[in-house]
Amino acid sequence: MAATTPDVFNTPIPYPPNWDPAINGTSYPIWDFFDTGITETSVSTLALIWVLGVVYLLNLAIFPFYRHIFNCNQSRDKGTPVFQVLNHSYQIARAMFITQNLAIFIALLAIFLPALYHVFQWVAILLLFYLVAAAEANHYLLSLLAIQRFILYFYKESEKYLTFSDTTMKRIIKVCYGFVIFHILSEPAVFIKNKYIGFWMYISVYTTSNLLLIGSAVFYIPIIKNIQKLSHLASAQLHKPQRFVLWQIISIVCVKCIYIPIIVVLGLQYGMFDADANLFRYTQLMVLCKSLDTFTLPLIIQMTYLGCNRKNLEALLASLNSRNVWRIVLCPCSKPMVVEPVTENVQQLSSTTEGRR
Repeated sequence: MAATTPDVFNTPIPYPPNWDPAINGTSYPIWDFFDTGITETSVSTLALIWVLGVVYLLNLAIFPFYRHIFNCNQSRDKGTPVFQVLNHSYQIARAMFITQNLAIFIALLAIFLPALYHVFQWVAILLLFYLVAAAEANHYLLSLLAIQRFILYFYKESEKYLTFSDTTMKRIIKVCYGFVIFHILSEPAVFIKNKYIGFWMYISVYTTSNLLLIGSAVFYIPIIKNIQKLSHLASAQLHKPQRFVLWQIISIVCVKCIYIPIIVVLGLQYGMFDADANLFRYTQLMVLCKSLDTFTLPLIIQMTYLGCNRKNLEALLASLNSRNVWRIVLCPCSKPMVVEPVTENVQQLSSTTEGRR
């Protein structure tokens, strides 16, 4: 007699431990999809919790200095072609920093005020929607920026086509957000009409965006090799231009390489890749990955900016040694330190490179 395959899409998920329907309601639609079946305390689970904790604490510690140095450089960066990207990244990092702390505060309130659970639930939905949309839109923006830098670096004649104005950059940012919001809002409609197509759509779009992001980092490898050939020049040693692309790769790729193997181990450990529940459980892993993206993105933005050049690193060290370090951390309105512009170093490097050609 042939074994029947369970319908994983229509099988109800049991209530979680200590769930009181009289208080919490007879259903928990927002959380049942996040219930991946991981109920035991394993090494992989603890490792995932530790990674989340470390990322959150690093974000909490670095953000005040990132905000301070960005404000110091704002007048200088306004004249650069990528200011719209820098400013957009700062706005995302600041908004996600506030949203993450607000989400943690709401989670604590839900524990101590279970009667208001449904109110907190809908607030959590809105916060999660914003965090996911911002993370995905920024992934697409970083990918486009990496491709643009690669083409501009090796094909100088493309400069007149790929040097975007402020207005064009704003439009590109809006297009990224529009695509992401359309994708997120269309998923429920597709899922209701056909669950299998909905799941495949969800998995395909997220997997493609991550492959695009990681693949875009590969474009930096030939740039790094080409820049290293100029490392003997005094101007190159002074400005260390390779730090910018190196920090991009380290921040984007390595952070994902930390938590993705842990999630894969969790999936193998709890049978999430079994044939009977492959699509459904794999989608739940994608949801977990998206949640982790929202935590790691602010840290990626901050590390990229602080490590992009020598002046920013020196400003970071100076702020750590400053007597006003507590004012920087606790007072967002503190007067920024003066950071010397690096325009002369960039021009010197450019002129030296042109001379060698």
